[in-house]
Amino acid sequence: MDFEEFKKEIVDHIKDFLPERFKDANVDIREVPKNNEVLTGVSVVLPDANISPTVYVDKLFEHFNDDGMSLDSVLSELATVIVDHFPEHDFDLSKI
Repeated sequence: MDFEEFKKEIVDHIKDFLPERFKDANVDIREVPKNNEVLTGVSVVLPDANISPTVYVDKLFEHFNDDGMSLDSVLSELATVIVDHFPEHDFDLSKI
């Protein structure tokens, strides 16, 4: 599986590994410039939230592709990171 197919699998299946509250979430993958490189970030955004974490999946692809990590393990690990880092409250933009 190449990286494009890997990203499609994430978009198509990550919600299967997330709690029920994420069933209506939008899954977004985008390229993000970071420290002289471009990383691939996945965001799972709830319809009523104004902030969500971005989790970079480039290393997960390496573990999948090079180390034989299963796709289910990748999705499970990704879901755990998303849930663990998902903010409990919206960000107050008026404070900026």
